[in-house]
Amino acid sequence: MEINKILTKVARRYGTTPERVYSEIQRAIEEAFSDDDPEACKRWAMIPCKGTRPTPEDVIRYYVSKLTTS
Repeated sequence: MEINKILTKVARRYGTTPERVYSEIQRAIEEAFSDDDPEACKRWAMIPCKGTRPTPEDVIRYYVSKLTTS
């Protein structure tokens, strides 16, 4: 799975650019981390990442792995 291919495919589907898709995923992550809901925090903690919060690449990898193992 190549992140750039996924971003390009999503961008084509929605008539935008891969950079815009990446930016929107990043914005959604930042917004989600402002939520203090314990259940939401628990779900975010399940996504493997090196820093304090996942990157768009981390989120994409996590959900692709969930889809391909289901």
